Amino acid sequence: FYAALEIEVSKASAEREARKRREAAVLGARLRADLEQHAPGLAGAAERLLAWRGRAEAARPWLGELPHLARSSAAVAAAAGHVREAAEHTGSAEGGMPLSAVLRAAHRRMEALLLAMARLETEKSPRSGDLEPTLKKLGELERSVDKFRKEFPDVSAEELEAMEKAAAEAAASSASAEAE
Repeated sequence: FYAALEIEVSKASAEREARKRREAAVLGARLRADLEQHAPGLAGAAERLLAWRGRAEAARPWLGELPHLARSSAAVAAAAGHVREAAEHTGSAEGGMPLSAVLRAAHRRMEALLLAMARLETEKSPRSGDLEPTLKKLGELERSVDKFRKEFPDVSAEELEAMEKAAAEAAASSASAEAE
């Protein structure tokens, strides 16, 4: 009796292990199929981020000059407005400041602006290192995809169908054995 029981237990254990392997293979094949659909997008995202980072690094020094350029433009526009206004009122009955005085004041403003711009240092554009964690995560995901591909190799549709059928039969036979 004990020998027959041992044989039944070992047979049931072997069937259970085989069923677990089949189910793992079926699940792995399904997950791999899903993974293969998304893997090109993952690689494309990493390539786009790297390309964007290269373009951003090339533009970064120029972007650091924009605040200085804006300040200079505003100062020149203000001086030009004063000169234009003085030129319009020259010789009019309203009077106002003589054009020569306005031109001297504008000249002093431009010289002060030139000195201020010479003393300024280039500002750094923000976000210089924000991509590193994202690129690191994308690299980890790509390594995980490669590992998953090795653990669950390609399974043809016929093999997948046969594994599912065998798993269903094993489940049915174990359910009938439990019912007895």
